[in-house]
Amino acid sequence: MDNSSEFPPILVFYDGEKYWLADGFHRVAAAKKLELSEIAATIRKGTRRDAVLYSVGANATHGLRRTNADKRRSVLTLLGDEEWSQWSNNQIAKQIGVAEGLVRKIKEELSSYNTKIDSGYAKKCGSTPDILESVQKRLASQSDLCTRHLQKFLNLFCI
Repeated sequence: MDNSSEFPPILVFYDGEKYWLADGFHRVAAAKKLELSEIAATIRKGTRRDAVLYSVGANATHGLRRTNADKRRSVLTLLGDEEWSQWSNNQIAKQIGVAEGLVRKIKEELSSYNTKIDSGYAKKCGSTPDILESVQKRLASQSDLCTRHLQKFLNLFCI
């Protein structure tokens, strides 16, 4: 990026008080490095959550190619959220622009208490051990809830 280069506008969500960057993080960093005073932006009405949800799928089809760690971090962002973690693997994969198998694999890895969550695994995921442990606990509680519902269901129909 230089002063004469033209790039697509960044995407920002505005909630009435704050602007939340959703796409164009590298362009903003480059503009700051070049000490540019302006950058083209598309502004949409929305919240921080709207920006986060949009950003997990950003660069799936354009821009700087995402690394495997980027993709895993996006999956973990949705799995770490109370609402989004309830989505199906297919919904999460579609939002992020990854294969459903990646979402399933990460869920399986984190649902297994055999998975050692250390700095090496966290680095592979582009995350931190604390975030991974938080997602692991959320998945475990969802699994426990499903088991309790299944037990209630079976108790209703057992003679």
